[in-house]
Amino acid sequence: MKNKFKNIRDNGFIYAFICKSTHNVYIGSTIQTIKIRESKHLTDYRGHYGLVEGVKPRRYNSSYEIFKQENYYTVQLEEYFFISDDIKTKVRELRFREQLYINYAKYLGIQLTNRGIASVEECDPVYYESLDITPLLGCLSCPCCGKSFV
Repeated sequence: MKNKFKNIRDNGFIYAFICKSTHNVYIGSTIQTIKIRESKHLTDYRGHYGLVEGVKPRRYNSSYEIFKQENYYTVQLEEYFFISDDIKTKVRELRFREQLYINYAKYLGIQLTNRGIASVEECDPVYYESLDITPLLGCLSCPCCGKSFV
């Protein structure tokens, strides 16, 4: 079995795909560049819906809800530098960090397409202090009328 974490970097990224039409947000993390990860999401999307001949069918990913609108942009929320040298621990660190962003966005009322990767619904608010969610603030809207707060 191929070890996909063999040459893992010393840093990873937390990113968001933001739909300009619906203001829905997908938050993810990667050890690749964000551009490469976005390209893989798009290939999976096209494969899932059979939009490209010769691409194997892919399983559903909630990022597809953003791509369906064909009107989105990508932002880097954080470049995260790993604390551990252990490969498996690095992956857990990055996923935990991603989950913090997802939880915080939910707390603020941002409409997410993804549920997250962990079953933890709440995290200690002290963790949120280090998060910069400025790029997501444009996605906040009034629950009654839908008008953007920003």
